[in-house]
Amino acid sequence: MQRKRWYAIQTHTGSELRLKEELEERVRKLGWEKYFEPIKVGDREELFFVPVEEVVTARSVRGRTTDYRIPYEYDLLVANNSRIQRGELLARKPPRHLPEDAEVLGVEPYWRIVVETATHTEKEYLVPQNKILRKDVRVGGRTRVGLPITIDADERYTFDVQGEIVARERVKKVTVRYASGKEEDLIVPENLLPPRVKVGAKLPAGAVIEEEHKLYAGASGLVKVKEYKNKRVVTIQ
Repeated sequence: MQRKRWYAIQTHTGSELRLKEELEERVRKLGWEKYFEPIKVGDREELFFVPVEEVVTARSVRGRTTDYRIPYEYDLLVANNSRIQRGELLARKPPRHLPEDAEVLGVEPYWRIVVETATHTEKEYLVPQNKILRKDVRVGGRTRVGLPITIDADERYTFDVQGEIVARERVKKVTVRYASGKEEDLIVPENLLPPRVKVGAKLPAGAVIEEEHKLYAGASGLVKVKEYKNKRVVTIQ
């Protein structure tokens, strides 16, 4: 009988679950399942085990905690169980660059609305800004299946999940045609779109299509990090 071995993988804080999913996908693609002993987790079997610490979201002894929703495109600059002071840098999203020469075909304004479900998965909705949103379509608002997003109840823009709205922002849908002939739609926050990105602009490879974004702590305290499929939630207690 072959002896079993356990291996520990060290990762950056907040990237554990994403790495686990990538490793499991790679193992299955290579057909290496036979080299792993499945781990029973609830009613399912997994190849890698990730101990995830729960984040305390109730009122702490210092008062109400502060939560930050940080997508994986951001570099998390704080560690779990570390301390942070108000005004210190919490996370940074690097600028996004064009992979090759491209021409801007269109720049259209949209609302980007993100809904989080009870299982912490997220669904994104894009609505043209010439549509007027319902008053209850705001951060913290609740959604249900079939609820219209706009006041004119346009059937093209309705929620198809039940959950809580965790983000609502103005974005631009930038349509580009690369030198290779491929076209792509890029969603860029309105406040991060460089001034040179306009219809008809011809941009070289490496040009910034989305500027850097930095997120600063709005409170001081102990940092707790929890990871979900689409994001990390950082709580300052």
